[in-house]
Amino acid sequence: MLNKMMLNLGKTKEIVFHRPHPRKFSLPPKLTDIEQVSSAILLGVYFTDQLSMTEHLNKTVVVCNQRLYLLCQLKKQGMSVSCLHIVYDSIVICKILYASPAWFGYVINDHVNLIQKLLSKAFRWGLSGKRYDARDLLSDRDQRLFEIEFRSWKVMECR
Repeated sequence: MLNKMMLNLGKTKEIVFHRPHPRKFSLPPKLTDIEQVSSAILLGVYFTDQLSMTEHLNKTVVVCNQRLYLLCQLKKQGMSVSCLHIVYDSIVICKILYASPAWFGYVINDHVNLIQKLLSKAFRWGLSGKRYDARDLLSDRDQRLFEIEFRSWKVMECR
């Protein structure tokens, strides 16, 4: 209350991050009137108390599969191949890459394989004009973030 900021206790959650299998782990005492959760969504990214990205990637793949179905319907309705590819990049690739630098460092091979299956299916069905590689796609986005940060840092250093 010192800064006159009011908390909406109905929306406020507490998440305690910890290692997956700690030997001696006990949750801290619960805060009054604040729910303690094992996973939370923040700006569209699902975080778990063990910093696993499984929930986030599973939900992302479900949404992307729904979007592939939508694209198949558009294809049946006669949408041109070039338009399908543009829409695919806009609604599927962008969904996969959303905030990827925030979570890509926590993925395991099973997660990458899950995304790769989705990308391969889209290419097989003719919805994508490019055969994407999941690891390259995510690594490239991660690398571009650091290049932008490095360029910004160099500009500030020159001033």
